[in-house]
Amino acid sequence: MISVPKVRTAAALAEEPEEPKEPVQAETSAEDASQTESEKTYTLEEVRAALSEVAKKDGKELAKGLLEAFGVSKVTDLDPANYAEMMRGIREVL
Repeated sequence: MISVPKVRTAAALAEEPEEPKEPVQAETSAEDASQTESEKTYTLEEVRAALSEVAKKDGKELAKGLLEAFGVSKVTDLDPANYAEMMRGIREVL
């Protein structure tokens, strides 16, 4: 004997209550957050202002140390490609 699957008609389907669907939420991992952060572009003025805040809050030596970590002695010598990394370092100390 052959088994025939139960076929539901369109009318029967229309009568069935629709199950509520749960909204799909995007999961954000720490890696995604850091990618987004590193993709943000900063200006010289933003980096300068942030370093100034570090100098006022934690002392000039710490601000100089951050610059020296990038092999420079002043903000204007910092490669713009390193602005995001510098800002990440600044946020760690603030």
